[in-house]
Amino acid sequence: MFTISRSAGTVARTATRAAAVAAMTAGLALAGGTAVPSEAHAATRTVTFSFKYRLTTQSWQQKAGTTTLTIKSCRGNETFHVQLKRSRWGTDSVVDGGTIRCRPGAKASFTAPVSGTYYFVFTKLDNGNRLSGTARIDYPS
Repeated sequence: MFTISRSAGTVARTATRAAAVAAMTAGLALAGGTAVPSEAHAATRTVTFSFKYRLTTQSWQQKAGTTTLTIKSCRGNETFHVQLKRSRWGTDSVVDGGTIRCRPGAKASFTAPVSGTYYFVFTKLDNGNRLSGTARIDYPS
């Protein structure tokens, strides 16, 4: 038989931590709340774009939550429409949409209601001008 001895300080710290975790868990259960994902649970993709009228990005898998598109660099100071679409068997569904200006720092956020495969569709006025640049997509993983 092996015996592990701990100092009184170690036992007290362990008991304090256990009590804190129990209190937080009980608070969430009583309030009916859910844990909010931290930044550690977010994924990031960088996309390069260049289009004159419409562009569809590559798709990615994500959980339900907020998806954000941030323009990092852009040539062509025009606005364009962005749709977040969910890839589904049959017809894909438009989840959310908005307009964004092609300039560094411009940002648009969208809500993905369920886990699934998503992608963006960029569309602008068909005026022959090209928009090109890079953007970052942040989404829950």
